[in-house]
Amino acid sequence: MDNPTQSSGSTFNVSVAIADATNRLLLVKRRDSGRWTLPGGGVHPREGHLAAAGREVEEETGMPVSYYNLAEAARDPRRFYWEPCDPRRPYHQEPSSGDDCNSSPQDNHHKLFFWATLIQPFELPDYSQHPPQDPDIECAQWVTLADYHLYFEAQMPEVHARAIAWFLKNIVS
Repeated sequence: MDNPTQSSGSTFNVSVAIADATNRLLLVKRRDSGRWTLPGGGVHPREGHLAAAGREVEEETGMPVSYYNLAEAARDPRRFYWEPCDPRRPYHQEPSSGDDCNSSPQDNHHKLFFWATLIQPFELPDYSQHPPQDPDIECAQWVTLADYHLYFEAQMPEVHARAIAWFLKNIVS
């Protein structure tokens, strides 16, 4: 799963839902839209999906891949969620910012989501002193599942909310 290339004309975006031992989720807040999303972004040419997922998490949160188990997503189909973006939706319509589905309708664009578990505690940095490497990200935050459902779920891009719902149904419950 980590070897596909983009030579077929398809574009891929990857996102990672990371949960800690108490089932808190790691979310990031985007500067451009103010929306909360899962950490993630585009897959570079000749970059594997899992490598891109690890790179994006580190750029957006400061958390190295050694703190969570991303490899388990390649072995357990419940930890992987895939969704093509709707080619019928005009690319300029909402939701665009933070949705990663804002490609043009003729693109073969796909979203890949991975569920990973924290394997050692990680304290998020003070973003006022150490901003994320990705300039589009304002900050990251651990969120309890109760708070996610109360405050964050409605703000999430729809495709992210569907992926999280799938993971919670198939892994957490």
